[in-house]
Amino acid sequence: MALLALLAAFAFQAPATESTTGPEDGVLVLEFPRYNTEYRGLVTDLEPIDRGAVKVELSSPEHELTVLGHRFSLWPGVEGLHDARFEATFSGHGELVAKVHVGSIPANLDDRVTIPEQTKIVDAVVRIAPDPEGYMVTAEELPSHFQVTIESELASSLVSLCGGFSFFLGSRAACDGLETLLQNPRMSMPPPGTDFLVHRDYFTDAERARIDAFLGLPAVAAAR
Repeated sequence: MALLALLAAFAFQAPATESTTGPEDGVLVLEFPRYNTEYRGLVTDLEPIDRGAVKVELSSPEHELTVLGHRFSLWPGVEGLHDARFEATFSGHGELVAKVHVGSIPANLDDRVTIPEQTKIVDAVVRIAPDPEGYMVTAEELPSHFQVTIESELASSLVSLCGGFSFFLGSRAACDGLETLLQNPRMSMPPPGTDFLVHRDYFTDAERARIDAFLGLPAVAAAR
């Protein structure tokens, strides 16, 4: 949920730069340099890896992500439903912890990791409706996960550990692909239907009027 909230913050919670296009251009494109900054603790639990005889639970109890640039685009829709695209370039560092079970044998591994500069795109379908307190945004369609590329010695260490126990597993098949999965950990996205309120106090009157115009709301809606 923290990641989705961050996407909403980028999209709505700061004055837009002059690169922002208006409703007359069809697509509303928002870029907020103010939100190109550092973020901590966005995601703690990552999706587990299950290779049958080898299972890995991943977490990142401490990390820092620096957003270097971003863009949020909304396409005109009907009945409050819009195609949306969020594109962000970021880098960072942090800690990765792996609780591993190779067969019945447990092991714990951890490492400092680097998140090299990368650009990721999230496409979604969102419903935006006026609310007495602002705008209610509902994520109708989202990818099931968000994947980040990292650099860490943990991946090669775990592959070596798995290979060392392959005799007891009867095969190295469960170890195949582990390094790639660990270098590209995934985090779950909120399920479809997740909604959140973006409060009206985040906007100036002019910003509310511009967003309302894009959504096709009457001018009086901004004066509630």
